[in-house]
Amino acid sequence: MIKLLNTFIFLFLCTFCFAQKENALPFQKIWNGKNSEIYEESLTTISSEKEYKTLWDKIKDPLKPTDPDKVDFEKEIVIAYFAGDQTNGTEVSKVEKVKNEILITITRFSASRNCHDTALLITPYFIIKIQKCPQCAVRYISQVKIINCD
Repeated sequence: MIKLLNTFIFLFLCTFCFAQKENALPFQKIWNGKNSEIYEESLTTISSEKEYKTLWDKIKDPLKPTDPDKVDFEKEIVIAYFAGDQTNGTEVSKVEKVKNEILITITRFSASRNCHDTALLITPYFIIKIQKCPQCAVRYISQVKIINCD
């Protein structure tokens, strides 16, 4: 009986894992940095060359390339996440398609209490491109990853 129950649990978990992987969308990082000088947290979806150029010019990061990567807006969209004011970095961990929604998982890094380094105020950002999904809404969720300084 216990073996049957364990088998059932294993099969259920495997089904859940495979279902999660089917939702994953491949994405390509265009650029990310620590100093966008955009101080409000936001997620922006870009669907034209003009919007893309405007966004690129708005980012004041001295390390970013002069010209952004090429994007085929017939097939792709650009998504830019700006973390606003914070003292640590951020990254796009996962992009998924769930029904008619593109869900971006953002990981924010936070120093643990035992960290004694000076915290600098930064404005991190991440820009990606994904396959176009005309009927999809785009939203994000945040998760926090604690960095241990031991």
